[in-house]
Amino acid sequence: MKRIIVGGMAFVLLAAGAAAPFPGREESAAQAAAQRAPRYDAAAIIKLVAVRVLDAAGRPVTGLRKEDFLLTDNGARQVVTEFESYVLGEAGVELTAAGKETPVRAPLLKRRLFIFLDLQGSDVDGLKNAKAAALHFVDTQLRPGDEVGVIGFSPIRGFFIQEYLTSDLGKIRKAIERAKELSPSAAATLGFGPDDGGGGPGGRRGGGRGAMDQSEGPGYAAGTSGDPNSANLGRGSGGVGSFIGDSASVSVPGTGKYAKTDFEPRMFDLAETLKYVPGNKSLVLFSGRDLGAAAKSLGQAFGASGTPVYAVNTKNWIMKGVMTGVKEKHLYVEHSLKDLALASGGGYFADVKAISDIAGEVQTLSGNFYVIGYYVKESWDGKFHKVGVEMKEPGYRVLAQAGYFSPKPFAEMSDFEKELHLFDLLYADRPAAEALDLPLAELGVALAEERAGVVLVEAAVDPKAGVSPAKVELMALIRNEDLVPVVSRKWSLDLSAYNGKTLVFSIASPKEPGKYDGRVVVRDVETGRPAAGRFSFEVPAPTAEGIVLSSPVILVPGEATKLVRLESRPARRGQAAERTLIDLYPFIPKDHRIVVRDIEAGTGRITAILPVRVPAGEGGAPPRVEVAARLIPRSGGEEIPLDVEVVEAKTSKDGREFLILRIDLP
Repeated sequence: MKRIIVGGMAFVLLAAGAAAPFPGREESAAQAAAQRAPRYDAAAIIKLVAVRVLDAAGRPVTGLRKEDFLLTDNGARQVVTEFESYVLGEAGVELTAAGKETPVRAPLLKRRLFIFLDLQGSDVDGLKNAKAAALHFVDTQLRPGDEVGVIGFSPIRGFFIQEYLTSDLGKIRKAIERAKELSPSAAATLGFGPDDGGGGPGGRRGGGRGAMDQSEGPGYAAGTSGDPNSANLGRGSGGVGSFIGDSASVSVPGTGKYAKTDFEPRMFDLAETLKYVPGNKSLVLFSGRDLGAAAKSLGQAFGASGTPVYAVNTKNWIMKGVMTGVKEKHLYVEHSLKDLALASGGGYFADVKAISDIAGEVQTLSGNFYVIGYYVKESWDGKFHKVGVEMKEPGYRVLAQAGYFSPKPFAEMSDFEKELHLFDLLYADRPAAEALDLPLAELGVALAEERAGVVLVEAAVDPKAGVSPAKVELMALIRNEDLVPVVSRKWSLDLSAYNGKTLVFSIASPKEPGKYDGRVVVRDVETGRPAAGRFSFEVPAPTAEGIVLSSPVILVPGEATKLVRLESRPARRGQAAERTLIDLYPFIPKDHRIVVRDIEAGTGRITAILPVRVPAGEGGAPPRVEVAARLIPRSGGEEIPLDVEVVEAKTSKDGREFLILRIDLP
């Protein structure tokens, strides 16, 4: 079935010489295309391993050939069928040699860097210097294709993820600049995992229930807490879980409510998690923390995950006296962070202010690596395979991923693995997990005193080409410009009675002016089969002057849309109820269905319900209004004017004006 995207449609309303453009749906063509049907890559049976080779001085070794390596899988010798050598150049990490013994081209394993800001282990000046050094590296050393994540640890938030792996320099800079501690009152609303004591009994966090606006809905399945209004995203043990935070960047459970004291256990969890992340990985740690005897074993854990640590000491060099030299050597040069870094195969930097030296050295050490690959026959048993990479000649140190887990059915995954699967779908720019496309759109309406809006999620329920007709969980995450989640909830739904139907879920969107981006995931709780989508939108500042246009609802003839309203926040006594789609657009006819994003090719006419606010004409007379619409190609080119007819003007019970438009498509 061919479809066209309607996001490129624009309306212009003219009155008394004034014009205001329709605030369109900002989902880009790239975002829509990226969420199409799952990919099926012939290279999936090739196992790729990123390898770094260091000499006795800890410097990267280049110019090696595949014949120089010995490769084993669970102790069994493997034939290297893929071999690539990457050397850092001006244009980025460049391929200098590749094996061509197989017609299957192995995908590039990117350089991935995690910048870790230890807010608890750095004083004010140390954190300021750490951010300066991190930004200098981003501005001067990143190359095309590099991906960066920003993570950290703070006294109140504990272990947090500010931004997951992305190539967007703007996102990376913003994440570094805005990483900060929260006040205790703000952190109290985070809703940590069940072992944190946050939220409700048992560490519950807000879930939600669905309610049909026009017809009966799929209902709500209670979460494990037994509370039908609560669904828990956390885990009962330590590790990287509970990835969605309610009012701050993502936080990890397993810590006390305030004054987190479990930095070391969380770092071991992080090292374990990084085993699941493919590619040439590095951790750049900014901290002044003394890890004592745990430093070496922690470094070994990161080394086992194929992740060298580049540790930067954020302590200030402010010491005077007879014993200054001895103290400096102990506190800075021979710091426990050095033990951590060297044990991982990375490097140590004693002075955080030496930003050029830090950037250049990390660049050199992380930018030269090899990719070796071999064929595997997947067993789908979920067992761990230990990968061994050695050099035929002695005198080298090899850093490579310790191994991999064979794929296994979702039902057999641990809670930890299921959390990683969800985290990847919600946060990754290019999720590793395959997901079906989930059309999304945000509609906003200007009211008398504020702006209200809803996010629409179109879910075609189909066992092969859509959302599973089964029990599913729907997760919604909307973040503001500061990367702070403003909507972060999960709902449990039973769609087994809706096979072959199309549902449209509606979730109230933020009211505060600003730019937002969002992700929605629907996942089968038994099979893990996901559908995912992303969107972005802007809430304009309210204005009382001139013509004000709101988002139109696009309709086509057909069976009435089955609307399912999902509460974006737990209901609280005395708090005004969220406005529904029907509240905002009371004139949606029952013989039409709502178009969320795509119109089927061949559709000749659509209907649009356009909320408008037009000032009175001279002397209080009704103004003369003209409406125009055009199609704007996303890829550029000439705009296409459309024939528009104002069928009717209507006024809602609360006095808002609407134009019912009939638009002919080419």
